[in-house]
Amino acid sequence: GTKYATSMENLFYNCTLLEDVVFNSDTTLTSDSQYRFDISRNQSFKNMFYGCTSLLTIDFSNALYKDASGLTSTTLEGMFQGCSQLQSVAFPAWFDCPENTSTASMFNGCSSITSIDISPFLTNNITSFASMFSGCINLVDIVRPESPNTQNVKNTSSMFANCYKLPNQDLFVFNTQNVTDMSSMFMNCTAMTNIDATQFVVSNVTTMNSMFNGCRNLVEVDLSTWTLKSGVTTVSMFAND
Repeated sequence: GTKYATSMENLFYNCTLLEDVVFNSDTTLTSDSQYRFDISRNQSFKNMFYGCTSLLTIDFSNALYKDASGLTSTTLEGMFQGCSQLQSVAFPAWFDCPENTSTASMFNGCSSITSIDISPFLTNNITSFASMFSGCINLVDIVRPESPNTQNVKNTSSMFANCYKLPNQDLFVFNTQNVTDMSSMFMNCTAMTNIDATQFVVSNVTTMNSMFNGCRNLVEVDLSTWTLKSGVTTVSMFAND
């Protein structure tokens, strides 16, 4: 079993013929069962399914994940990166992200997926969203936690880059008070027409290079509440719009 596993890094790395993964869904099994998929001690999901180019579905909604209090850090970096045929992912109903969690490039290059549900995530300890959805060219819907706490996030660079079909987003859910890098955050988001970023606190941001570069259908961007710090770089921020 996986009860004592502390890392699943690269577990299915480049398993290019893998199509479907369903972790044990028998909810009658006890937490002590050797057959129950237990990820409560896992500290790394980094590149777990990286490059699984034939993978269509992943379901670990019944995986045991009840207590993250013993973890000091977790990475979800590149977990599904390059899964170009991925169509659906089901997470456990409660998915705590302990201290210093990174979701950088988690879904990077998942070019077939249209909807991603991350509503089970407890986000208060996530530090990086960099390239999280970058290259999800068919993504039209992100189901987020109802009241996400993103106060510890420092990096949102390329978070939605090349999400060509992603429509206007409600950005009022983001707490950006500690973000320093917003470069290319919405680059080539060609379906977005209006962006209200008045809720963004940008006082600590040092780079916004290419933040809206390539958003060629953008009609209105409301930045009226922004006060930029001295020295912030904005190279090509609105280029090719």
